Amino acid sequence: MGEDARLAVVGYPIWSDADRDWIEAIRQQHDTAKAAMIAAHVTLVFPTGLLAEPVMLDHLRDCLRGTAPIDIDLSAVAPAADASDHYVFLLPGRGSETLTALHDRLYSGPLAPALRPDPPYQPHVTVARLRDAATAASVADVIRRQGRVVRGRVVAMTLLRCFMHKVETIAAVPLSTPERL
Repeated sequence: MGEDARLAVVGYPIWSDADRDWIEAIRQQHDTAKAAMIAAHVTLVFPTGLLAEPVMLDHLRDCLRGTAPIDIDLSAVAPAADASDHYVFLLPGRGSETLTALHDRLYSGPLAPALRPDPPYQPHVTVARLRDAATAASVADVIRRQGRVVRGRVVAMTLLRCFMHKVETIAAVPLSTPERL
């Protein structure tokens, strides 16, 4: 792994063609650079340089053992911000608790030192990256007025190698039906 590479874990929901096209059109308009690098996704582990690839992959597999595919409904829209940018998130109703529990499991053990407790984790799909709060609020309002609920299913978690201007897939780890006794 190069010095500037960091590892992340994302889930790429499987959407209907119409929903995927709708989300990607918003991203193309309001987050062009990121939309060109990576498809719409839910981030479970934010980019970190804490673990080597083999350790991260083993940890991911251990955490996913017995985890079923996750159905999500993106039913809310919210603006958000960090120190440098403003965003618009699509937020899940259904699936939110499961994604949060999986996020918490992934940030246990060897990845625990990488956990950022503030702000608290909120599963989301980022559809816009903007320069100011007013524009983010306006874009969120336009999306919210459409009243669209986007349904998807996450069937794998993908370990990524992240660079400044590109991402590379290391491995996709399938989710599976929990084993029965």
